[in-house]
Amino acid sequence: MIELLGKTAFVTGASEGVGLEIAKAFFDRGAKVYLASKNSEQLTNVCNKMDTSLTRAIPVPLDVCSNTAIDEVFARFNADDVSFDILVNAATVTPIIGIQDINYELWQQAIDTNLTGAFFITQHCLKRMKEKCYGKIINIISCFAKEAFMNTSALAASKAGLAMLTKCIAVEYAKFNIKANVITTGFIDTPGYKVLKENQVINDKILNAAPLGRWGNTNDIAQVAVFLASEKSEYITGSEIQVDGGLLSKLL
Repeated sequence: MIELLGKTAFVTGASEGVGLEIAKAFFDRGAKVYLASKNSEQLTNVCNKMDTSLTRAIPVPLDVCSNTAIDEVFARFNADDVSFDILVNAATVTPIIGIQDINYELWQQAIDTNLTGAFFITQHCLKRMKEKCYGKIINIISCFAKEAFMNTSALAASKAGLAMLTKCIAVEYAKFNIKANVITTGFIDTPGYKVLKENQVINDKILNAAPLGRWGNTNDIAQVAVFLASEKSEYITGSEIQVDGGLLSKLL
């Protein structure tokens, strides 16, 4: 089994779904994990289930849409001499709404959560990673960033931006032994996609679209994240790994 002993990770969107599963997988392999989410009550509950002492699974209430909040959290980290070996930007909002119907607030929330917040959190982490000459950055995007689907413009645009940001990080920080990669998810059984799964017509289309014929689960994503966070992926940077049941291959 891949181990992450001695590593410290920061995972956003970690109170549920993909972010939580990745945080659990890191924890199970020996890492110290800081779990960030704006849902502080749910976050504390999941951290307590992982580690009642809250010494190796540490809740970090944080709204990634607020640059002020991000600055304050990392000021505390710096004061406590906390730095990260691994960063996972998994915080995601998934507005499923047509271009004509999406308003400014929903559009901006998608951009701020899925892209801008990830940028500024990464910027903070890079400072200490650069000092250590080591870091693994994993950004979670979606198949919607790769191919056009109906009613996904805000999600698609924000996640496509995150994919290109990842490549820029990989190129700019390779000389500091910092690797940055993307996991591209298909239709994963998470709360964000509940509305799609509960619609029988849409659910049938999704099952028919992916060659593997099923929804993905959060563990499918977490196992790839563990690999990218580990020493097993030392020559991988600027890459995208599709965990989509073959969906994008079929579309192409």
